[in-house]
Amino acid sequence: MDATAQIDLSFIIPIAIFAGLGFAGILARSILRQDTGSERMREIAGAIQQGARAFLRRQYKTIALIAAALAILFAVALGAQKGFLLGVETAGAFALGATLSAVSGYVGMHIAIRSNLRSAAGSLKSFNDALVTALRGGAVSGLSIVSMSLAGVALLYYGYGALGPALNPTTYNTCITAGYSVAQCTAQATEDGLILSIV
Repeated sequence: MDATAQIDLSFIIPIAIFAGLGFAGILARSILRQDTGSERMREIAGAIQQGARAFLRRQYKTIALIAAALAILFAVALGAQKGFLLGVETAGAFALGATLSAVSGYVGMHIAIRSNLRSAAGSLKSFNDALVTALRGGAVSGLSIVSMSLAGVALLYYGYGALGPALNPTTYNTCITAGYSVAQCTAQATEDGLILSIV
């Protein structure tokens, strides 16, 4: 075997994605089985959930408008400079990044609200119960974000790779850097701006 030959380890990618999402699911399930505290605590948590849903609706409407405009801008600008196909592929990468960012944001908000209630209820028993619940809630959000980001890059790599010779490594780089990554950063920046405007 040639010493310079590279070993293809791409089979690890789907394993990592499913392992991350699976472990996040296991943690979420364990959080949701915990005690939710008193009736008053549940009432307050319900009001917070209602506010969070209203916030997410507003946030995602704003992000959808910005993402659609930027996807069209990518398609037109890159299409004019480097060809129609690259413009459309980069806009598709941007749309995928924005969508997966929105999904992971929803999952994070959903579990954060529920883990906060259970962490508060756990604090009535012991500091350790509260801390473990809070850390698990954060882990669900973190694992979901990382797994969905990896899934998005894998979809682009394998999906655009299936198109054959039309794409080359430079095109992958453009689509992932200019499209997918920028979408996730734009969605995060818009989310941060909306949070600050509400506060």
